[in-house]
Amino acid sequence: MVRFCDQEVTSVEYNSISRQELLHYFLNGHLEETVCIYDGYDYIGYTTYYKLLHSISLEAAIIRDTLVLDESIWMNAKSCFCPTNHILTPPYLLPVVDREGNLVSFAYEDDDANRELRQLRELQENPGAVQFADMYPDCECVIIYGFNELAYFFAHYIKAQGIAVQVQDILWEGFFESDEVQIPEYRCMKIYAEGTWIKPVKWKENLLRTVAVEFECVDKIYEENISKGRISDASGNCEELLLKCKEADAVAILGTDIGAQDAYEFLFTQGIIPECFVVEGNNKFGRKIFSKPVYSIAEVMARYGNDIVIIDNYYKNSAWGTGLVDLFDYFGFCRNHSFFLLKDYVQIAKTGLKETLKNTKFFMMGDACLCKRLTGYFAKNDIMDFANIKYVSVCDEEMLREIDRDILCLIVLPEYGDIEGYEQYAKVKKDIVSCLRENGFNNYIDYFSYTETFIRVEQEDKYPIEKWKVKRIIMGSIETCCGSTFLSGLLDSHPAIALIHKSPLGTNIFWLCILLARKDTSEIRSILEKLDYSIYATDRFENREAYIERICACLENNKKYTSREIFIMMHAVLYGKTPKEMEDMIIYWEPHYIERELLEKYVLWLGGEDLPCNIVNLVRNIYIAKGAAIKGILKLHWNITPRACYRIPINSYDVNKENFEYCERMVVKFEDLKCNSKEELYKLCQKWEISWADSLMETTIYGRASVYDNGTKKVKDFDLSPVFNQYEEYFSEFDRFKITLICASWQKEYGYPFIDIMDFSKREIQEFFLRDFRFMEENSLKKEFADEEAQLGFLIGLQNVIRRSLQNTRMLSVINK
Repeated sequence: MVRFCDQEVTSVEYNSISRQELLHYFLNGHLEETVCIYDGYDYIGYTTYYKLLHSISLEAAIIRDTLVLDESIWMNAKSCFCPTNHILTPPYLLPVVDREGNLVSFAYEDDDANRELRQLRELQENPGAVQFADMYPDCECVIIYGFNELAYFFAHYIKAQGIAVQVQDILWEGFFESDEVQIPEYRCMKIYAEGTWIKPVKWKENLLRTVAVEFECVDKIYEENISKGRISDASGNCEELLLKCKEADAVAILGTDIGAQDAYEFLFTQGIIPECFVVEGNNKFGRKIFSKPVYSIAEVMARYGNDIVIIDNYYKNSAWGTGLVDLFDYFGFCRNHSFFLLKDYVQIAKTGLKETLKNTKFFMMGDACLCKRLTGYFAKNDIMDFANIKYVSVCDEEMLREIDRDILCLIVLPEYGDIEGYEQYAKVKKDIVSCLRENGFNNYIDYFSYTETFIRVEQEDKYPIEKWKVKRIIMGSIETCCGSTFLSGLLDSHPAIALIHKSPLGTNIFWLCILLARKDTSEIRSILEKLDYSIYATDRFENREAYIERICACLENNKKYTSREIFIMMHAVLYGKTPKEMEDMIIYWEPHYIERELLEKYVLWLGGEDLPCNIVNLVRNIYIAKGAAIKGILKLHWNITPRACYRIPINSYDVNKENFEYCERMVVKFEDLKCNSKEELYKLCQKWEISWADSLMETTIYGRASVYDNGTKKVKDFDLSPVFNQYEEYFSEFDRFKITLICASWQKEYGYPFIDIMDFSKREIQEFFLRDFRFMEENSLKKEFADEEAQLGFLIGLQNVIRRSLQNTRMLSVINK
């Protein structure tokens, strides 16, 4: 959506200045200025420091794009503000000239207001929808102060409703004619199209606010239609969507990762062959997926116009503008016509690319053990004959020379979860991609380098446990600073519970089990000796050799184990248990550094009809949990950049949990576990069918007393200070109000104080979140930015994140009502 602003500019005569002189001017304290270039009295263009720096001459540096202030300006702006336009660098600012070519203003984008533009269009296209006149029957006139694209289309929408419209701003001239009516003020609605806040000196500061908040009446009308079922996320059912795809000239998949590849597989099985994949940035290296090109949004528009259907498999609830719905709508890809959120129509069964890979020539590159594991999986599913599959180690250029450049490469690596392990995983993957590109291979996927993929592989190929058994497995799915260490400490010394405390082994044991599964004793020893010990280290053992010996001592000659048996065996090794002794025990597993949504999917790997695998969620008052997280970064020096503090208060934890077969879920409040410890722990024992043990009343790590240093004091057992710590040093009362507002769904779901976002106007809420949180006064955070310009750019991005979080909270509030 286009907004306008005034901007101080410097004017120069084209024939009287050189590139070197202009560059010197910019470097002399004018880096952010816009320089307009004239030839006599005629405006010919403008330039910026960035453009001049990357141009070999002044002529090449002149940006001649302008927007003419007429009714075609909205369409022309779309091509200028295209996401990958190389002429400009974000945030974009374009000169606006009148019909005679005289400079009158500057234009820039307000992306958040694209949602209201889409809503207005959909309301006008839906004759059965609730409209402005229905929602505001007492309004006889709308007065609009200020001018922008949203104001323009809103004025025409109101006019079509038979309601008088008056506009006040010099830029309206030639665009809209006000109605000359005399209507009492109380019968008029006033819209301040550019807000009522004081306009900043630096135009970029305008981006801290969106004018969408001034048109909240549009949101309310649209939301009323959603509530009444007159506007919905999907248009028809899945069969109708597939029919539209088959009738389209071409179909594209948004994104390139595992979700996009699953979408490709789904469409492929329905007889629809997607034409390409679409990304927001540029595909500089000409990458392909399944031999299909990867294009930027601009490239797709240039090649296909709007004659292509784009499928998104990441988000749902398209009516609410989730994901990139509003961005694509702004560029002409209308929701449920040429842009679809697949999850609004169907929850696709993820089949591991079986159909796509059948009869597809491919080779594997990466970890040899995992490649061998996949070879068996492919052979079992008739994907390819074993003899036709090759795998090569990292950067084996000699082997690569023997392979056709058009053949698909499957990158196969273990996606370690702890920070050090993940960095190693990311580096190896980057090296493989570089090696492929250098040798002319652009057709590759990393589908089999994700934990979720191998969970599916193991789930399908699971068979009953023969020797290593336990009573049940409990997954600890606990969000950051909600008591995971506390609960592990309480469970530690119970004689019927085996657990691995926070360590690389606890986080990466899944991949260790996959690597060792179906290997004989000698192979397992060899793999462990070659594997980087930092990937599976635990403080339960002092040295690597003793650890490996204990594992190998559990193995029987000529016997191979499933990954699930290896998982149980690893816990037995830590506790010195025999298979018989493990049968009456339960395993509690909380892989500390794994995202909670992914963590819960491990149930599909471990659980089944023969082995219950349950989930326990420990929850906590959200602003106390967030205060603890900020303390961890600023005071306890967690291995996270201090800049991460900014996003902690505005991100809400997900409350929509997936249900799994053979899995029960138990929710425990951190505060109850601290204050009513025996009662809550008795419930756990009953649920898990284990006897009470007095050891549950103290926190330990492998039997040793556990004390947590919170930066101020030593905390152990049932110290109640973590329950009542309001973190005044980081949050004011107003800050806590903001957190409970944006995280209302979490607070409401688990019985904590919450504030309904619908109790405040969008304009009020925007101003709430423009005020700094108290923790932002920390000196370590101020040092995060090189200068004020860098800080402003970061804060603009932060406000965009806040708006998305607030929109999600608003959506949940309306849906739940």
